[in-house]
Amino acid sequence: MTTLQNPHLKDEVFMTATTASELSGPVEYNFNHVSGTPGGTDSGWQTSTSYTDSGLAGSTQYCYTVQSRDSVGNTGRASATANATTNDPPPPGQMKLETGVVNGVGTSWTTVNLGSSYSSMVVVATPNYDNTSAPGSVRIQNATGSSFQIRLDAWQSPSPATNPVKGGSSHWIQYDFGHLYTLGMLHVWNHNETCCASRGLNSVTIDYSQNGTNWTTLETFTFPQAPGTGSYTGFDAADFAGVCARYVILTSNSNHGDGFAHSLSEVQFNLVP
Repeated sequence: MTTLQNPHLKDEVFMTATTASELSGPVEYNFNHVSGTPGGTDSGWQTSTSYTDSGLAGSTQYCYTVQSRDSVGNTGRASATANATTNDPPPPGQMKLETGVVNGVGTSWTTVNLGSSYSSMVVVATPNYDNTSAPGSVRIQNATGSSFQIRLDAWQSPSPATNPVKGGSSHWIQYDFGHLYTLGMLHVWNHNETCCASRGLNSVTIDYSQNGTNWTTLETFTFPQAPGTGSYTGFDAADFAGVCARYVILTSNSNHGDGFAHSLSEVQFNLVP
């Protein structure tokens, strides 16, 4: 056994074993709880070299050994005993925190399994990308105690769609704030992938509405092309100058020359107090 630890604010102990090399064929491992303290359990024979014993008592020492066996029944000797002490459980109502990084998230739903089960769980996720990655927004669903699903959505318009303000087909994106707000400066980060910054918007008409039916054109603006570098900080694109609106539509009249899509990384609507 090489590692035995209990993460902060967890009622569990995580352990790993050194991979057995002297046995024949597929190797299995059995992590044995040997201290007899409440809640501790053996792993049973498994192919994984790691095991998490959960549902343990707080402020309690737990001891384990590990054995290995091969496909023909040869069983190795038990390892030296290793131990770890769990932390105190949080007081009632105190938040338990679990963090991590999920790799390989795309536009399909990915299930993330957690180390513990939670009641009234809240999942907070943010994209981690640089100028080599496509822009996107994180979406989360089915957060149910011990797991949740996550995917990445990117605003990228490869083909025109019917525009609810202008009529006809065009590339556009609509924002619904849910309530009326007094709007100030709009800050924009144009599409910033190194390979294809020319997908970024160029000529953009901005319309706003209080009810989603009656629209007013703010102006047509020119959005500069992003440099495709990690130091890109965006630009102030349009000043709403205190207009009151719930809905805003950006209509892309042209991009910076890319023939595949019109795309935008991120926008920030600043409010007037």
